[in-house]
Amino acid sequence: MKMVAEKIFRYRYLIVFASFVFIVAMGLSGSSIGLFAEHLGGKDNGVIFGESRPIRSDECFVSTPMMFAQYYDPKGAFPYFSSVIRGSITDVFLEYGQPVLSIFSIFRPFYLGYLFLPISNGMAFYWFGRLIALFCVSFEFGRMITKDKKVLSLTYAFMIAFSPIVQWWFATNCLVEMLICIQLSILLFNRYLNDENKIHRIIYMLLIMLCAGTYIMTMYPSWQVPLAYCLIGLIIWQVLEHYKKTKLHAVDIISTFFLMCFLAAMILAVFLKSKVAIMSIMSTEYPGSRFEHGGGCLNMIFNYISNIWYGITGEGTYSDVCSSSFFIDMFPVCYIFPLYNVISSERKDKFTVIMLIISSFLGVWIVFGYPEFIAKITLLSNAQADRTVVAFGFCNILLLIRSISEFSDKKFGWIKTTIFSLFTAMMTVWIAKSIRADYYSVKMLVITSAIFVILFGGIWHFNKKCIKNVWCIVMIFTMCMSGIFVNPLRKGVEDIENTPVLNMMREVHKEDPNALWVVAHDNDYSLIMNCGLLIGAPTINSTNVYPNKERWYLIDPEKKYEYVYNRYAHIYVNLTEEENYDYKFEMVLARDMFLVHMNHNDLKTLGVTYVLSNNGSLPSEYYNYIDCAAGWFVYSVR
Repeated sequence: MKMVAEKIFRYRYLIVFASFVFIVAMGLSGSSIGLFAEHLGGKDNGVIFGESRPIRSDECFVSTPMMFAQYYDPKGAFPYFSSVIRGSITDVFLEYGQPVLSIFSIFRPFYLGYLFLPISNGMAFYWFGRLIALFCVSFEFGRMITKDKKVLSLTYAFMIAFSPIVQWWFATNCLVEMLICIQLSILLFNRYLNDENKIHRIIYMLLIMLCAGTYIMTMYPSWQVPLAYCLIGLIIWQVLEHYKKTKLHAVDIISTFFLMCFLAAMILAVFLKSKVAIMSIMSTEYPGSRFEHGGGCLNMIFNYISNIWYGITGEGTYSDVCSSSFFIDMFPVCYIFPLYNVISSERKDKFTVIMLIISSFLGVWIVFGYPEFIAKITLLSNAQADRTVVAFGFCNILLLIRSISEFSDKKFGWIKTTIFSLFTAMMTVWIAKSIRADYYSVKMLVITSAIFVILFGGIWHFNKKCIKNVWCIVMIFTMCMSGIFVNPLRKGVEDIENTPVLNMMREVHKEDPNALWVVAHDNDYSLIMNCGLLIGAPTINSTNVYPNKERWYLIDPEKKYEYVYNRYAHIYVNLTEEENYDYKFEMVLARDMFLVHMNHNDLKTLGVTYVLSNNGSLPSEYYNYIDCAAGWFVYSVR
């Protein structure tokens, strides 16, 4: 068994590469896009394992259809400015980043597969490229912080790559890219500080700058800002570890300066090109420019306990399952064990001390918040407390793994640690249960308690081989239980592309590829309005990633409803022949959704040519019937 493990380790990247090539060739992904097929008269037959998740609507109904639109844009594939999304010129690189044929795509490496592969294979490149990269980078990073303890590093890789927060948010908001960039940049920085070869150092610094650019381009400050503190702590750790023995030469300083200038120039060029979109987003009602004060999220620190069940139940303990998901960081043991070790050891581990400071700093923001001045200068005003729990959990996992690695030679009494572990596990499970008392069955409570008694207790006796193996196996099993079942395993997208409704729309769209569409669906608040994106049909009420106020001013010249449409929004259309409305625009369901009532004259004013509707009785004096499929009808506007 040991020889097999050594062989796998030795040839790990050859095995990974071969697996990746096979996955891409097969067109496998974790997308829930099949749900769209069910709305369009087809069937979701592409799932090999698991199930499509309606809660992942931002992926399957929004970001993935936008990716399809990039393939089929009438103005040419993979534009920086789409003519399909919103039915007008729309920046798709910076906001809701999509594959773009541009030099700037070096900061979106996992989108590159889309540029030269068919859709299903490009999706495989994107989904599994990110998962494999995160797992491998986490494993190598684990080796660095554990001083090459391979089993513990493998466990750490599972704790990161298959964590509930990563899996439930896998295809949105770029958390995967952030975690890859943080760990990879530190691995490269470590190599930079330990390598005297000048050419190698330039290469390492170039790759670090690419990581920095990728991190910046994720454009999600709610996670970027707090995770940046983890990154800063890791940089400080590396500097403190190496500053006495590392020699910097003139070529290092000059090359770093020019590479930083190159990065700054590239970022500036992106921001200038996307200036209109940035200004529009900043001036919206939602998301706009928020100012957070932190605090009020103490219970979320313990909510990781329930996360082990989310992949099986598909339900969170508060809000939705995605917002309830975090890293399984073993709090408070991830604090208690490192604190005990730091206090009781003559040699203070720099990594542990720094991460304790960073984690405590973030923890205070989560629980209590900071005064406005501190929130502003630390930039935490851009990060909600509940989103900061993600960075807090990541920092705590680093603390836990490092402490187990560094201090596993300590001896602790069985009786005391068993009692302490039982008490800590029961207390933590009880707090987690209090978040939502009806979530747990008796069976779930028993299994949850048993898992965390083993995980909490095993930390104190990790120096014993049998305990170490049991702890790692139970932790890996827990991560698989909580993460593997989240997203489906899907092969291809043929079922989606060949649905009756899309086939019908495609025939009409071929005749007039630049014509504007509206998707109107009565009594239905699904995100069907993005179906036109799947064939490249410009749709004015497809998800507006930032508002097209000039368009809405045409039917709201007095700007009476600007508050409603000045936002990131999913837009529902109600077709009517009324001239006067109590509310022409109105908010529905959530802060990112609104309903617009439009009559025939409004459609003509907006330049709409075609309507897709589930209403088969639109008046013939205003609309020409063209075709129907699966309960959906295409009309042209007279």
